[in-house]
Amino acid sequence: MSYLPPSLEGNLPTMIEHAVKALAIMDSFDNPYLSAPVIAREGDMPLHSLETILARLRKAGLLESRPGALYGGYRRIRTTTIAELYEILMPSRKAYWSRGVL
Repeated sequence: MSYLPPSLEGNLPTMIEHAVKALAIMDSFDNPYLSAPVIAREGDMPLHSLETILARLRKAGLLESRPGALYGGYRRIRTTTIAELYEILMPSRKAYWSRGVL
């Protein structure tokens, strides 16, 4: 299952693409918290890089995390734009996406 709109597929840097996928996966599950391994498996993403992305999104206030093997993980607490993802994940690059809310 593709979590990216066709217009964005292959047109974003990998880190931004993985962030968009992770947020979409969190929105598609009924569970309030999803673990990084579940998100990585569902989105076919490498766990190590996904953990870095999730940590940055949590630090920026987009996600909330809760420890625990059974009920722990990450959950989305607010919406964002692709431009904001660039600012959070790739601060050295100028954000050129200014439309659309994810």
